[in-house]
Amino acid sequence: MMVNATSIPQCVLVTGANGFVGSHVIDALLKAGYFVKAVVRNTWSNTPQGVELIVADISSPVDWSNALRDVTTIIHLAARVHQMNESPQMALEEYRNINTDATLELAEQAAKAGVKRFIYLSTVAVNGAFTEPGEYFTEQSESKPKSSYAISKYESELGLQKLALQYPIEVTMIRPPMVYGKNAPGNFSRLVSLVKAGIPLPFRLAKNPRSFIFIENLASFILVCVEHSAAGNELFLVSDDDDLSLCVLICQISKNLELRPRVFSLPVRLLEAVLIVLGQRALVNQLLKPMRINISKARDLLGWEPHYSSFFGLNNSVKK
Repeated sequence: MMVNATSIPQCVLVTGANGFVGSHVIDALLKAGYFVKAVVRNTWSNTPQGVELIVADISSPVDWSNALRDVTTIIHLAARVHQMNESPQMALEEYRNINTDATLELAEQAAKAGVKRFIYLSTVAVNGAFTEPGEYFTEQSESKPKSSYAISKYESELGLQKLALQYPIEVTMIRPPMVYGKNAPGNFSRLVSLVKAGIPLPFRLAKNPRSFIFIENLASFILVCVEHSAAGNELFLVSDDDDLSLCVLICQISKNLELRPRVFSLPVRLLEAVLIVLGQRALVNQLLKPMRINISKARDLLGWEPHYSSFFGLNNSVKK
């Protein structure tokens, strides 16, 4: 990997710093020798040594002028995150307030303050909920956001692209799939809880391959985007690059917990029909259909490779 050393920033501002992704990104930055400013909504009792803490609620207007002093790169991770039990169009304006409006306000203030690069963590849901069998999402795939969360992220991407045309600031956008790791929140923790509870799950025939990304792989990619000169004004889709079916994922989690996999067989079409009748069409896409990502651009342009396989990631994420 060729990195332009003269472009490596010394001061990086990270929003959502005490979140699951943020805490790992800050660890990676500190190990690489960066000075870090960490933006959190409330106080952070376990702020890492050497990190400057900035308390700001981005759901309301924020004057970022003091926080942006000496900052050359921003990693924007703060977001209102989609919840599984939400309807696809629930609270779109609430999502836009945080994920779109607050993002663009921070980016514009950053551009005016002379920040050189704005790294934005988006979501592969901008591309859609699933891929057709044998197909992959790439950076050239059509955007088809369905949920309020995905729509708000896509609108912020469009706004950031316009901003990069108006100001001399580079925008790097990253669309990851589900992020997992030890103590990961969201759908991964729900699945682990179901397995721990010993609830029989009807997914033995769910052979749909899906892309995921281990938190350490995502943190390493974000660090490359901070350092690599070619990452500016680019969009990247990233994953572990060894896709797993839902059945394999459940079985691996069970193995790590030293439990017998409690998975039984129901025809996939019957499962789809039941979920649709129950008003859970979104779960059909999330659980029963493939969703695969091609990471060739990250490899070819930045020389990045996932450091860890999915099985290594799962082994380090779920233990008895």
